[in-house]
Amino acid sequence: MSFKKLSLAIAMALLAVSAILAKSDITFTLSKDTIETGARVKVLFNKPLPLVEDEQYWITIAPAETPDSWWGEWQYVKAGATQVKLKSVWKAGKYEVRLHARYPIKQFHVIYRLPIKVVK
Repeated sequence: MSFKKLSLAIAMALLAVSAILAKSDITFTLSKDTIETGARVKVLFNKPLPLVEDEQYWITIAPAETPDSWWGEWQYVKAGATQVKLKSVWKAGKYEVRLHARYPIKQFHVIYRLPIKVVK
């Protein structure tokens, strides 16, 4: 392998590692901590979601205390997004808003979550 190819490979590996590390400090706030069934809640990220090649973010509202593989209303979130509106579920109860990263490499990989209450 030539020095130029090796340098390029190292640079690409460093970019991938820095993107993975950048995801670890992503947080969000919710516009409301209680919403009505079927309503939308605004999710505000603390920074634009970093771009990672061949990976996607997705966000869901899922029943509280269920495994990370459980999901309800969900949608993909584009890299660079600073906010998203997430539709509520249709059954009242205690839920969590969960942000997943690394899809499709990892089907379920929650990097941040917040509780939310859904009422009729």
